[in-house]
Amino acid sequence: MYRSLKMRIEPDSEQRKVIEASFRYHCYVYNALITACKSYYRSNGRLPSQFDLNKLCTRIWHNCPFLHGYLYQNAMNETAKRVLQAFAKCEENRRRKERRKSKGKADKENAELTGSPETVLVCPRFRKPSRFHSYTNPLHMEVFTERNGRRMMKVSKVKGPVRCYNQKTPVPGVPRTCTIEKADKGTHTEYYACLSCWDDIERRRGDEYLGGHSPDAVGIDVGVSKTATLSDGTVYGNDHMYSKLLDLFRKKHEAFSNMLPGTPGYRKARSRLSHLYGRLRGIRRNNVETISRQIVDAFDIICMEDLKVGKIRRRSRGKRMTNAYDDASLGMLRRRLIDKAIEAGRKIILVDPKWTSQVCCRCGACVRKGLEVRTHVCPECGLVIDRDLNSAINILIWGLTGNPFPERWDE
Repeated sequence: MYRSLKMRIEPDSEQRKVIEASFRYHCYVYNALITACKSYYRSNGRLPSQFDLNKLCTRIWHNCPFLHGYLYQNAMNETAKRVLQAFAKCEENRRRKERRKSKGKADKENAELTGSPETVLVCPRFRKPSRFHSYTNPLHMEVFTERNGRRMMKVSKVKGPVRCYNQKTPVPGVPRTCTIEKADKGTHTEYYACLSCWDDIERRRGDEYLGGHSPDAVGIDVGVSKTATLSDGTVYGNDHMYSKLLDLFRKKHEAFSNMLPGTPGYRKARSRLSHLYGRLRGIRRNNVETISRQIVDAFDIICMEDLKVGKIRRRSRGKRMTNAYDDASLGMLRRRLIDKAIEAGRKIILVDPKWTSQVCCRCGACVRKGLEVRTHVCPECGLVIDRDLNSAINILIWGLTGNPFPERWDE
């Protein structure tokens, strides 16, 4: 399995010049490949394949000798992959918009190149060098430790070792690719190296438990008011950190909007605002990592809802609920739970979320209620329980045994 490690790196002034030049030339190749894809589509009625773009990258490499000192040819192939992914994303967004419009009036004036709705090509935008923030090297990198114990890194086309900030986290396997990222903080720029490593260590799967003990299972209900509620009664609350920092965000945005672009005060205000957003991201990420680690360490079988978080967020009732969804980070929580469970050999069971909060976990009666009702009161068996806890118990039961009350679902 592939695992990743993100480290902050600190290049010196000469190394920084080479890295910035690599960003500019990768941006140049990216824009050139977009233009080539447009021309190829006009001539052949389809986009070029990855093999076609790789051959074009070889021609660009031989015809542009100024690229040789800053990037390798196989790194250009990684940029070609990004171009095709950008076209695929644009096509997906176009189809989503068409599906929305098909519910009302059909839109017949979408064609960009040929005037026919069947041959629409929606193209990604050209990138400015200032908005090109990462590039990938599939080879030519190395992480090593010096005699004094400091971790250093060799980056392709960069002379000398680059100092790494993350000194303690071990490299999870054999590095296969290295993505260099940068984050503009206004007054300075931070650089990061993201290693994608192949870990070939055999790990136990979900149904193979060592020691012969009976596995512990848990059901997880995720939500807005409470980030996660477990079937054993454990509750992880939502701290609503964005709402707590909202006044501070307004002050920083107001100060930033009052500054004249290009002045030192403008860069300083942008740096403060960027640090504040980074602080918010760090708090959310820390909450997700803490919750997922505690759950994976405590249970062998994890049953959770198979939620479409993006779709639920788009249907949220107002701005406050949308911000609450962002603070809960439900999509990130699901991804980290699945990743850590696979790594630790736990078993993940995804349950259809339909009716999990409406059906009584004791008798199976369907008690319909809206989102504003937070307590489950069953009129048949008299059970009074928290709505989220009732849902978590249902998720656990349905994940282990399937739906125990199928005849009550459609009542």
